[in-house]
Amino acid sequence: MKSLFTRAKQERIDGLVSLGGGSVLDSGKALSLMLARDSSDLRDVENFEIYTDRVLAHIAIPTTSGTGSESSHSAVIKDA
Repeated sequence: MKSLFTRAKQERIDGLVSLGGGSVLDSGKALSLMLARDSSDLRDVENFEIYTDRVLAHIAIPTTSGTGSESSHSAVIKDA
């Protein structure tokens, strides 16, 4: 199975829609930046709050209440 990053690059997508809880929305934020930077390495998007160049459009649709992930530019991702 192809990775989401690889599939998105092949399809040349213009944007993302994330539907789910906070972790899904945060993953969408990271993926949009990874695609804009053309890097499949999660470490390349560390500290992306300082990134001011182009990113892919990202629509965040929360299905849970309380995380607030849809309303911020930050993402919490743990890479064990």
